[in-house]
Order: sequence, then C-alpha cells, then structure tokens
Amino acid sequence: MNQITKIMRLSESLRREKKLPRFAVPIVRFARKIEVDETSGCWCWTASLNNAGYGNFNGTSAHRFIYQYVFDAIPANLQVDHLCRNRRCANPYHLQIVTAVENFMRGCRHCVECRQNKCSNH
Repeated sequence: MNQITKIMRLSESLRREKKLPRFAVPIVRFARKIEVDETSGCWCWTASLNNAGYGNFNGTSAHRFIYQYVFDAIPANLQVDHLCRNRRCANPYHLQIVTAVENFMRGCRHCVECRQNKCSNH
C-alpha cells in the first residue's frame, strides 16, 4: 500500500468518526488531488495547473509542497527537479533538489550540448 493510499484511508476513517473535518489538514486535501500511475509510479496531479503545467496547491506548486512535507525545507537558491520529467508528478521520491542550471540542463531535451556545458542555443 503506498503512502497516499494510507493517508486517504486514515483521513476517511477519522472523518467517519467525526474526528477530522473534511478540509482540516493540508496533506489530506493534497492526497485527494493525486492519481497514482501504477506503471511509472508518478503521483499525477488532478487539480489545477499553472501556465507551465505544474500543480497548484496551498499557494505553491504541488511538488514543492510535498517535497517539503516529506523531506525538508527547500533552500532559497535551489529548485525541485522532476527526475521522471513529468511536471504533474508529485511523488516525493521522483523529486530532487538541484541548482537552477542543473534543472535547466536536465530539462533541455533537444540540446545535448547543454549537458556538456557547451550549449550555444540558450
């Protein structure tokens, strides 16, 4: 059973017992907006997306929220990269803290030179 399923079952059980209001806990609201892709392991965001295709949640990106919830705060000078390359993914184990340059180079699919720090196209 994955972590999202456990959270959902616990929250539903607490709601039935009237111990947890429906929208009381952010992680419970978050879990309701996830659909797990069994093939890739991605936790696909099913709620609103920003213009770049990332999930919106609690005033931030869904992937940034879950990374901080599971692991730790994100240093101001670093970014959260999707190792699976799926912007809708909010699986914290598909995320990694990287520099802006590293994040850009990983996302530059058409430019092999970027990975060698020789990109002339950007």
